[in-house]
Amino acid sequence: MKKIQRQRIDFLDALRCIAALLVIFQHIGEKYFSSFSYFTTHYFQFGMFGVTLFFLVSGFIIPVSLQKKTSLKTFWIKRFFRLYPLYIYSIILAIIFIGLGSYAQHHQLLPVQDMLLQLTMLQKLLGIPLLVNSHWTLSLEMLFYISVTLLYMLNILRYSTTLAFVALTLALSGGIILQNGYGLLLYFSLMFVGTVFYKFTSGQIKKLPTFLICLYAIFCITIISYVNMFGKNDLSEYGARNFVPATSAWILALLIFTVFLIFRNYNYPRFLLFLGKISFSLYLAQAVFISSVPYIFNDYFTVVVTLFLISGSSVITYYYIEKPFVNIGNKIANKKYVKKHLSKTI
Repeated sequence: MKKIQRQRIDFLDALRCIAALLVIFQHIGEKYFSSFSYFTTHYFQFGMFGVTLFFLVSGFIIPVSLQKKTSLKTFWIKRFFRLYPLYIYSIILAIIFIGLGSYAQHHQLLPVQDMLLQLTMLQKLLGIPLLVNSHWTLSLEMLFYISVTLLYMLNILRYSTTLAFVALTLALSGGIILQNGYGLLLYFSLMFVGTVFYKFTSGQIKKLPTFLICLYAIFCITIISYVNMFGKNDLSEYGARNFVPATSAWILALLIFTVFLIFRNYNYPRFLLFLGKISFSLYLAQAVFISSVPYIFNDYFTVVVTLFLISGSSVITYYYIEKPFVNIGNKIANKKYVKKHLSKTI
């Protein structure tokens, strides 16, 4: 049982690694290389592929934390220490580069109220400007945490197949009716698909319902993409608003996740697993450094410097910010958990 659990985590780390690297690949490629920009605008959106993998992984692992006899307080303590220290670091880093005048995304700080609302992680959903572009995904993550918390309190989180179907149907309806926000709805619904995948691996859901949910997700993706993007040829976001690159990215991410799920007992290379462990550090660092590193000599040298700063800083922040605070969160949560159960036995 312990071996299966370890390998399950390994397969998630491998997916996190791929997701983080492809997001970096997308952002660097679209900034420095016109041939890459043409490819991603017309054929495949690597960033959307990576982000979709991240959301599927979150959907797979997050509800598990709430269904292991864990209190909501314990869950939120662990989530807070897992996300916020590194998140705040990325905000401080962006502020430093703004002060140095080298941050391309903003040349001055946002208004005080908007800066404070960054701390909620819900700024994208509140219509507040993002200090760091990549933080939009964290808004959806936070919304998902709030949603699964409410579903847990209502004792309906266990109905994963139904929840995934409802979430996908709402995304499909929104994708047909709404002119904006359809992508956010789709990403959010795919997290519930990730939960279905977990329930399948744990033996709580059979193969046929899992297959049907996956098939329905592909159907929803295709219809949403067709209604909103087919034939429009929008060149503004490097393929993120074009039918072929967006649809292929969403569907392939779902299929790749399924393949890794099937081969979850595979022994993945250690470097892949390590990059998966520091993927959150990589994801936050890339957004700031790609927007801040000045042009040095030529495109290739600038890319090398940028990758060095992203990878080097990510290793440092993982060991000195992310990992220590995760350990602190676990200790605090475990103390509260033990204290609660001891009080019941006395």
